[in-house]
Amino acid sequence: MATGFANTCGVPPPSASKSASPSFVTLAGTVDFTITINNTSAAALTVTSITDTLPAGFTFDSDQGGSLVPPAPARSPSPGSTGNITWTFSGNTVPAGGTRTFIFRATAAGPVGTYSNTASVVTSAGTLTTDPAQVGIGAPRLTIAKAADAASRNPGENITYTIAYSNDSPVNVTGAQITDALPLGMSFVSSPDCTESASLVTCSLV
Repeated sequence: MATGFANTCGVPPPSASKSASPSFVTLAGTVDFTITINNTSAAALTVTSITDTLPAGFTFDSDQGGSLVPPAPARSPSPGSTGNITWTFSGNTVPAGGTRTFIFRATAAGPVGTYSNTASVVTSAGTLTTDPAQVGIGAPRLTIAKAADAASRNPGENITYTIAYSNDSPVNVTGAQITDALPLGMSFVSSPDCTESASLVTCSLV
């Protein structure tokens, strides 16, 4: 919450807040920012514009909705915009005692680090400024190990290999695969989620 206004009735003034989802992404990942306008006053609040200061390395992607009536395309930032980006609204109100949200998506190009940014909302009650929303950009740290169930086998006997893998980072990894080249003289028997072609075993991670 941020930006206060004088209020002689003891009622908290209107405010704006901002959140990010997810709060940690990989390089070139996307983040959805939600700006929430909370009208605690006894009269409707008119929203004129929203300006967001994107951190260095972030670019605007697209509007994602929310309960505010979306602005016309000409009143929204262009995809790829950086720095201060602004939406201009026409006829948007937040009813007395109500809330409205606006959601947009940005691409986090990096570099790796923790970033924060704020938004300001121009309303009939003045300009409401959010506290910073924090987003971390990181790279996955994957580890892998392989072990056999025996040091040796007779010809024709099976060997079971166990591959252990982990993601030692707060970043989700999707679409990963493990490939294993079979030694000369060995043939693939079976494994869940794995296939073999030309002595190369490929396993999709789920």
